[in-house]
Amino acid sequence: MADSIVTERDFVTNGQRIPAGKISTDDLRDLMTVPEKGGKLRHISEEEAKEVQQDLLRRQAHYQKYTRGITEKHSITQDAGKVSMGGGAE
Repeated sequence: MADSIVTERDFVTNGQRIPAGKISTDDLRDLMTVPEKGGKLRHISEEEAKEVQQDLLRRQAHYQKYTRGITEKHSITQDAGKVSMGGGAE
């Protein structure tokens, strides 16, 4: 049976983009490949997929902790006065 987790943002692991949202071990097994002896690629096993899920959860918790106190402030400044250059002094 496939275990599922929910991620809040995309992650990149071993060059593979893992999309945000619900992701199961079966999804990870389909997405991720690792090299074998002889240069061939194989899909990861169920146990390896569970390890990737745990790593994603750890990385997500770290990201949430890091961004907890960060807020964005947008401000717009504009020129409050006009400058007059030159004049037609007569």
